[in-house]
Amino acid sequence: MDLSIFSQKKILITGHTGFKGSWLYSFLKVLGADIYGISLPPVTGGIFNTLSFENEENSYYIDILNKDSFEKTVQEINPDICFHLAAQPLVLDSFVDPMKTYLTNIVGTINLFDSLAKCSNNKAIITTTTDKVYQENISGLPYTESDALGGGKDPYSTSKSAVEMLIKSWREVCRINGGNIKIVSARSGNVIGGGDVSRNRLIPDLVYAFKNNAICNIRNPHHVRPWQHVLDPIFGYILIAEKALTSMKMSGEFNFGPTVNKKITVGDVADMACSFWANNQKWVHSPELNGNFSETVELELNSSRANDELRWFPRLNLQESIKWTIDWEINSNKTNSSKITQTQIHDYLGLI
Repeated sequence: MDLSIFSQKKILITGHTGFKGSWLYSFLKVLGADIYGISLPPVTGGIFNTLSFENEENSYYIDILNKDSFEKTVQEINPDICFHLAAQPLVLDSFVDPMKTYLTNIVGTINLFDSLAKCSNNKAIITTTTDKVYQENISGLPYTESDALGGGKDPYSTSKSAVEMLIKSWREVCRINGGNIKIVSARSGNVIGGGDVSRNRLIPDLVYAFKNNAICNIRNPHHVRPWQHVLDPIFGYILIAEKALTSMKMSGEFNFGPTVNKKITVGDVADMACSFWANNQKWVHSPELNGNFSETVELELNSSRANDELRWFPRLNLQESIKWTIDWEINSNKTNSSKITQTQIHDYLGLI
């Protein structure tokens, strides 16, 4: 593993103003990379603004569906590596506006791939999808990369499953046309960490309730998800890029999930988050929040391929992941969010 390789590379992140994109942006800055970002404008109150990145000269606020402007900017950047995170990432929002979800996640990805195919420098594309791309099984075993795709019934998971099919097809397009771009899919679970303000996500909803001295309503406390701190899968993405730059053989898909030892429910995570907050916070089960929406009950990932080929392992257990998240939320403000974020990244690097 040679993380110094990134200090010599031009890196493009799509969706860099989002929660996960902001953490990746921060991580790569710590590694000394030359970073460019293309995204929609940052959400008010989101982590990107608290880190004071909004005025960085290499940030471009362009809709990935605006093909002409998007392609022109991608070609001007001409990156060595691209991390593709831009997406409509929320399950419930995908039911409200399925067309936007399908266009952004599928057509947006096609726009990116086509734009990068015209760039002379591009060597690798790391496209993030989700643990929800898998066709629901009844075995009770964690999903492996070879399991059937299909997603659940929601537009978000089906759109991301379609992206996985697109990735496989585009690899063949590149091969037939003599290209040598390495295109890799990264599938991670439910990430948590400081600065997430997305609606209808467990930790952001809990933190909002904590800060407003309210009781948080939770719709599915018995559902099981592969919870992990955002820095764990992000480091996995970085390891994919490092290997893509240094190895001739790099392709396919990688799962990034927590070590599977027991099933951790939404309610378990909520209990731990409450315990780390100072004021004896509580939550209640509110099944009426489900409406007519359908979500997969149980998701777990097998990360053996990442363990074996990338030497990637989760560095933070669940308790540590939640504590780091709550510590960030308690202590961050407009003047020190960047410092706290960098401190957590350096602390994480100290665990490697």
